[in-house]
Amino acid sequence: MVPQRLHFILIGALLLGAVCALWIAVDEMHRPQQMWIMKIVWPVVALFGKLFVVWVYLRYGRLTQEKANVARRRGEEASSESCTPVPLKVIKGTLH
Repeated sequence: MVPQRLHFILIGALLLGAVCALWIAVDEMHRPQQMWIMKIVWPVVALFGKLFVVWVYLRYGRLTQEKANVARRRGEEASSESCTPVPLKVIKGTLH
């Protein structure tokens, strides 16, 4: 039998994952992803990656207005990849 406190910790972890996934899904409605598959990938990965995935999404996963403006000034297409380090590009590529 699973100890009661462990049961509550696991329920909390599941709820935290659901909240993270829901938050990313709502944020994607306001800031659409460039690739359609990432609309699905980010929330699903947030279910088990929780706060780390939210941090990666906020830092490197979404196209912010600032990044879009910088790219437009340079005459380039706006991309969330423009300032992403190689290890994070590998992580994002592996996710989908």
